[in-house]
Amino acid sequence: MQIENLKEELAYLKKNHEEEMNALRGQVGGEINVEMDAAPGVDLSRILNEMRDQYEKMAEKNRKDAEDWFFSKTEELNREVATNSELVQSGKSEI
Repeated sequence: MQIENLKEELAYLKKNHEEEMNALRGQVGGEINVEMDAAPGVDLSRILNEMRDQYEKMAEKNRKDAEDWFFSKTEELNREVATNSELVQSGKSEI
């Protein structure tokens, strides 16, 4: 008889425990709230435009520097050609 009472009590406790667990699961499931503070948006278009402007300025400066170097070397070579032409002419006239 005592065993029967203990079995009934165990069944009652299991049923009660299951009901409490279901109720708690329902409460927990309904209370989940996730909030995030996102970083402010980055204006990628503005950043890309700034990078493009910097690149174009650098490219223009490099082009200008190369052009200046080319013209200075061309001028230097023209002077050497003129000097050497004069030397050749004076050498021919001596011969």
